[in-house]
Amino acid sequence: MDLIKGDITTLDLDCIVNAANESLMPGGGVCGAIHKAAGKELAMECKRIGHCGVGEARITSGYDLKAKKTNPITETTSLETEINKLVYELYGLTDEEIAIVEDSVG
Repeated sequence: MDLIKGDITTLDLDCIVNAANESLMPGGGVCGAIHKAAGKELAMECKRIGHCGVGEARITSGYDLKAKKTNPITETTSLETEINKLVYELYGLTDEEIAIVEDSVG
């Protein structure tokens, strides 16, 4: 696993895992930056998905991001468990192929 300091929206990754609000709508901070870089299609997909309960996760396309997917997760005490579940079960990726936003993990 590598530690990279930089703008997560410019990294060429398979998936960005980030914290989200329950409505999945763009806000400020990292979430807002991801939505801005991805383009309006990400907000439209999040609106179609709708609600994401606390501790749940959704998978979206990356749109204009270099990342192929985004994975918003609402705040939870077991975020690490959710990340592992998504990485290994849904994507079949290794932990070296995703980016986790530092602010999202406490």
